[in-house]
Amino acid sequence: MFVNGDALAGAFRFLMIALVLCVGIIVAHLVWVSRIARRPALAAKPVPTRFAIVGAALATPVVGFYAVEIAALRRRCGDECGARSLRGLAGAGLLTLALAAAGTLYVELRAAPQDRSLWDTARIFAGQLCLLLIGQGLVFMILRVVTDARHSALPWTAQLLAAALLVLLLL
Repeated sequence: MFVNGDALAGAFRFLMIALVLCVGIIVAHLVWVSRIARRPALAAKPVPTRFAIVGAALATPVVGFYAVEIAALRRRCGDECGARSLRGLAGAGLLTLALAAAGTLYVELRAAPQDRSLWDTARIFAGQLCLLLIGQGLVFMILRVVTDARHSALPWTAQLLAAALLVLLLL
């Protein structure tokens, strides 16, 4: 029986990174729900409303987290920081596309020439991009909840950590 050592090592690396992200998400989720449950504004609401709000935060952690983040950003700076935020997101988006393209190129160059096709390249690129975006979103959520920081370097830190995770997977 033939066992591909490189593929097995890559699969174990992927599983280890996924395990660490899952544990981080669970911890961040529990911290997030406990912060929502302990808010003073929530204490003034009737008991069924409190249960509904905490239950919604428990059931939809990622959607609830990003909805609160977007609302807080909108409340904090209104329309004047929209262009600045879009420039930062555009820069992060371009770097994400460049990282996905570099990962695709790395994977394609390791394949035999007869096994390469445009369809496979597009599929690999989409997979790399999806992994990076999910990784960035999850790492940002973990960092934001655990550090409770609202500074502008946090998205870039999340992007760098997600890029480091991709590099670890590609090695």
